Amino acid sequence: MGSIKNEARKAIVGTILGETLVLAGALGTYFTFGRHPGKMNWWAVLTLAGIPVALWGCSNLARSRGQPTAIAYSLFVIGVFAMQIQVRGPLVVGFNLFVGVTLPVVVLLALPNKGARRGHRRYHHR
Repeated sequence: MGSIKNEARKAIVGTILGETLVLAGALGTYFTFGRHPGKMNWWAVLTLAGIPVALWGCSNLARSRGQPTAIAYSLFVIGVFAMQIQVRGPLVVGFNLFVGVTLPVVVLLALPNKGARRGHRRYHHR
């Protein structure tokens, strides 16, 4: 029981922090794109740093809900590829990655919790 609570805490921290980093990087890249040609875009680094954090949180979310962690990684890949097919252009790459890290969270929260206890047993001391 303690392991599930620990994984749930990691899931909350990882998904919130990771998605915040990806979204901040995507917004920063969107608003500063093309202003300084030939210079490094540090917002893109922020986006790329947020992806492993968000995936770590998603894998802990899957574990805490009794699902395999491969679901989180495969849904990320599916989300990124689906957005690449629908939306094109250099300005939306960060938003594609944001959808890629958001899709596993939404699907994992929609799936049934396999790790939940069905009933509550009360133990009496003699």
